[in-house]
This record gives sequence, structure tokens and C-alpha cells, in this order.
Amino acid sequence: MDIFNIHSQIVADYQSYIRSFIRIKDEAIRTAVDDELNRGKLWPEPLIQFNPAYEIVGDITKITKEGLL
Repeated sequence: MDIFNIHSQIVADYQSYIRSFIRIKDEAIRTAVDDELNRGKLWPEPLIQFNPAYEIVGDITKITKEGLL
């Protein structure tokens, strides 16, 4: 599984969906909107983050009784 290919496909599908209902008659506005869409205005680059490791302190009953939750 290549997550970047999946992301690209999702963006392409979303881009197609968005463009399917945009009908702008004014050429200047249409050009401005197309330029922004082509720059990726509505679909930013993927965000990659690391999840911090959480310390396991016990089950929910225990941590609730201890006032941690």
C-alpha cells in the first residue's frame, strides 16, 4: 500500500467532484478560480506526523478511581 498514491487518488477524485459543479461565466473570475484550484487551494499536501508514545497507567476503572481520568 502506497499512502502517497492513495492520497493522490483521493485528491484527484475530490478535484473532479469540485470541478464538476463549478460553472463560472465570467472569464476573469473563472480563470482566477481555475488558477487557485490548479495551485491546490482546496487540497493541501498530506500531513505526516508521529504519534507520541503514551504511558500505560492502567485500565479505565483504575485510572478513574485514582482521579487521573
